[in-house]
Amino acid sequence: TVQVSMTPAGSVMRSSMGGPGGMTSMRRSNVMTSGYHGGRGTGVAGKLTKESVENVMSSRDKEKKDMGELNSRFASYIEKVKMIEAQNKCLVEECEKLRKMKGWDGSRIREEYEDELKECRDTIKELNAEMAPLRAKELALQDKVDTL
Repeated sequence: TVQVSMTPAGSVMRSSMGGPGGMTSMRRSNVMTSGYHGGRGTGVAGKLTKESVENVMSSRDKEKKDMGELNSRFASYIEKVKMIEAQNKCLVEECEKLRKMKGWDGSRIREEYEDELKECRDTIKELNAEMAPLRAKELALQDKVDTL
């Protein structure tokens, strides 16, 4: 008689009794089983079809490509920002250098114009003071002309 039994590890045990000479022999063979049975399996792998696996792989490949492109664009943007910051720094240094070379200082210009404005205001006051008697004389002469 031959007896076949399946072990939990997936091996098949075959034993035969009463062979030639009354000996018992036992033979063990490994059998591999898979959860995929043409899409009819009971596990997660059995529920996946080749098409759905390809869709997932395609989607992941596209995401990798998109992320690579975004990473490249971001690196380019960072490079441009650094370049502009460096240019800005050079321009600020050049402005400071020119200010020092020309002796430009906002307070000095303000003082210069304030003095000039004060002189102009004083001149206007003097001219108004000189003009007042002349205006009065003009009005008096105009009255004489009107009466004649």
